[in-house]
Amino acid sequence: MKVAAFGVSSEALRAVVTTVEQAQRAGHLDPAADAEVLGGLILTTHRGLEALAKAGVDAKTRNRIADAAIDSIALPVS
Repeated sequence: MKVAAFGVSSEALRAVVTTVEQAQRAGHLDPAADAEVLGGLILTTHRGLEALAKAGVDAKTRNRIADAAIDSIALPVS
């Protein structure tokens, strides 16, 4: 995966991917999902939230967006 497209270092992507893999092992994320793709999604979402903050979008709205992003990849709590 080309990390330059995300505007982050390869170390940052690796750290997020490692966290995704840990969450998969813990049963919080689908273990069959591609950890690099999920890591990229998380980084892209983070960068988007940064852009929204710079554009003046309020924190409540940004938090709702972040919650929706997490809910879209997290496994249901049983």
